[in-house]
Amino acid sequence: YEHMLMLDADSLMSGETIRRMILTMERNPKVGLLQTCFIPINRETLFCRVMQFSARLYLMPAAMGLEFWQGANGNFWGHNALVRTKAFLQTCGLPELPGKAPLGGRILSHDIVEAAFLARGGWQAWLLPNMPGTYEELPTNLIDFMQRDRRWCAGNLQHQHIIRAHGVQLGNRWHMILGIMSYVTGPLWMAFILLALLAAVFGSSGGMQLATAGYFATTHAAANLFWLTMMLLFVPKVATITLAMLRPSVRKSFGGGTRLLASAVLEQILTMIQQPAVMLFYTTFVIRPLLGSVVKWEAQPRSERGISWKEGFLRHKHHMLFGLGLVMLMFAQQKA
Repeated sequence: YEHMLMLDADSLMSGETIRRMILTMERNPKVGLLQTCFIPINRETLFCRVMQFSARLYLMPAAMGLEFWQGANGNFWGHNALVRTKAFLQTCGLPELPGKAPLGGRILSHDIVEAAFLARGGWQAWLLPNMPGTYEELPTNLIDFMQRDRRWCAGNLQHQHIIRAHGVQLGNRWHMILGIMSYVTGPLWMAFILLALLAAVFGSSGGMQLATAGYFATTHAAANLFWLTMMLLFVPKVATITLAMLRPSVRKSFGGGTRLLASAVLEQILTMIQQPAVMLFYTTFVIRPLLGSVVKWEAQPRSERGISWKEGFLRHKHHMLFGLGLVMLMFAQQKA
């Protein structure tokens, strides 16, 4: 077969989308990979409803920006994609990484590596952000979602070897760096918070105040850091919401302007609530492989399930203790 259509167990693609992808690849003989931008669907838990809304609203503009700067050095996300069989066989043999697992040995997150090897072999990889009719289903709660992310984190940390490999192009190196940093930001954020609280409790001086105290400092530099962070977080979302509000068909597809705005506010609130737990999950995901803990790549839970109070407490008890510890440090600083 000239092409392989890559699907996950929960992938869904329309026949028209597949036909258009095949025609696109046939008309562009230098293309080795066509990756669609798939939308999560079909889940009913609040966690997934928030994720599905967020993806439907924000994913397309982000993907168009990504496609603009990466050009023909696109990424491979492992499914909902069309691969040229000849190109894949020529270039995508996976090596054994130096060292032992978890940071060495067999490659876990192979799709990103295969995209890099396609580009190294002279083939193009395109992202198709405007291609409709391509979907997936998500894990239905934060715990199952984080279990999947733990595997991805271990795989991304292995990419440090591929980044340094001969012939890998700059765009693909950048994809891998971003993939690693998407998880390393967890321990970096936690370190920032801890240093800020310690500096606030025990005091700091001079130029060190910004570096350690961050948001808790009273300097103009700390205020500038805060507003820059807020801009990076919210300007893209505000711009996307504005574009959606200005387009009647898009606004109507979300149930009207009022429902769109209310849903966007609720999504932001719920995302902010869960991000501290995500930070702590990511911190452990990064530290464990560095300490030699091997991650098994097993099938993810795909059933529609929620989390009981007991399971939630057992899985988040250390997170709650960490949060209580931060609150106690803050009270100690206020009384000092």
